[in-house]
Parts: sequence; C-alpha cells; structure tokens
Amino acid sequence: MDLILPYLSLLTLLGLFSGRQEPVEVPEPLPWSVLWRSLAAEPGPLERAKLVSAWESRLNVRAAEEGSTERYRRQLARNALGLEHRDLPALVPDPSYMGAPVEAWIAARFRPADRVRLVALGIGEEGLSRDQEKRRLQRGFEIFLELEGDFQVGAREVAVALHRRAHATWSAFCLEGIQRRCGSLDLALVTVNSMLPPLGKAQGAEAEALLGRRAIIHAGSGHQGLARADLGRLLVAGFPDAHQILGLNALLEGDWQASSAHFGVLLDRSRSEGKIPPPWALRGFGVSLLPR
Repeated sequence: MDLILPYLSLLTLLGLFSGRQEPVEVPEPLPWSVLWRSLAAEPGPLERAKLVSAWESRLNVRAAEEGSTERYRRQLARNALGLEHRDLPALVPDPSYMGAPVEAWIAARFRPADRVRLVALGIGEEGLSRDQEKRRLQRGFEIFLELEGDFQVGAREVAVALHRRAHATWSAFCLEGIQRRCGSLDLALVTVNSMLPPLGKAQGAEAEALLGRRAIIHAGSGHQGLARADLGRLLVAGFPDAHQILGLNALLEGDWQASSAHFGVLLDRSRSEGKIPPPWALRGFGVSLLPR
C-alpha cells in the first residue's frame, strides 16, 4: 500500500503535464423555466436577491449571436426581478409568441396588450402544487374582477380558464355571469347545468344557488314556466333568493299583495335572526305597500 499511493500520485502528475488530461465539461445553463417557477412563487425581497445572485451571469450576458427569444427572456427576467423596467413588448420575437404557461404567467405583468391571453395560458399550467394552484386561481380571480367590472370581453376568456382549472361553483358563477351579461344565455345555461347534480339530489347551499342562477337565465330567455319551476323548488328549500326574485317579478306585474308577501318573508327572517334587513328587501316591501 505504501508504494501504491506514490505511484498513483506520479501518474496523476504525468497526466496533468503531458496534456492528456480529460477535458473539463462546462455545465449547461439552467433553463429559464427554473427561474419562472421561482418567480411564480412570489418570492420576498430576500429570496429575490438570492435569485439575482444565482442568475447574475445569465442576466448580464449580452451576446451578439444570441437569438431574439433569448434576448426577450433575459429582459423578462430582469424586469421580473426588478433590475430594470425596459419595454418588453418591443422585444417579443413574434406577435403570437406566448411561451410556456409558466413563462406566460410571468410575462402578463409586462405585456399589457397580451395580458388576457397570457393570464389564461398561465392559469392552465400543469403540474402545480396545491398551494401554487391556489395562488394562481386567486390572482386569476382578481384579474377577472378587474375586467368584469367594465364588461370587457377579456373577462370571459379569463373566466373560461378559471372554470376549466377549478371546476367549482364559484368559477361557474364567474363564467355564467359574464356569459349572461354578454347575452350568451344558452352558454350560461350550459355552464350552470354542468355543475348541477341530478334534480332529486340538488340539495345544499351551492345547489340552491345554482338553481337560483338557472331561474334567472330561464327568465331572461323568456321561459317563465321553467324559471318558476326552479323558484318553486327553492321556496320549498327555504332559499331566500327565491323570495327576492318572485317579489320583484310580482312588483313588475303589479301584483302588490304577492310582492309584499315575498319581501315580508325576508324582513321577518332578518328580524328572527337578529340581523338588519337588506336594503332592497325594505325598498321592495315599501313599494308594494304604496297606495295605488
């Protein structure tokens, strides 16, 4: 053993000085998707500083031979990390370029003209953890509310992405609501029906809320019989929105007695629960009692 170690050391030295050593492999740079996922987690200032340090060499390279997509991604990274705020749309390699879903989610902040398409693509990213999905849906919902308030067409695209991802009652309400406001009552009906359980099993607050929405869609489509059928089921279940809708319909039809009865139920319910009656219930009850 005492002879083996010096012998191995000698071989190592000979290899180093004879020019026959193995070439050192330079590791490939990390894909940008690693950085996008880190940024999508909404890191705090300390974590962001660590990302800047880890990616410094990649962020500062300005090679003349690099392609337009690489220049765009590097600038997107610099913008997202807060290093600078250059005009990102001017660097988009192609007007139709969106990138992978996680990249699109990061880019949505810096490409206002393409924001809706980028957000919708980012919401649909596969492989998210439960926490990541929750954050993505929450931010997507906030963007939907911004767009929906002005009845912008983009709200429908975001709502479709949200409902495709969540497939929940709240996302169905987002999609159904914007479809109904845009006049697509047939699509709104499909959205609500897809979430309703079979008629005999439609129980609970969510099912009742869905029946209420369906009644509104039927009424808006001129199918009063179908609307009243759903509202009748809600009355049996004690759902208060049914009294609101039927009370308003009775006011419009001049049936003051029925109107006061429906709004009166809501007032009595509020008093029995020790709550302040809703303003619209007070107004409806008051209007129904006015002398004719």
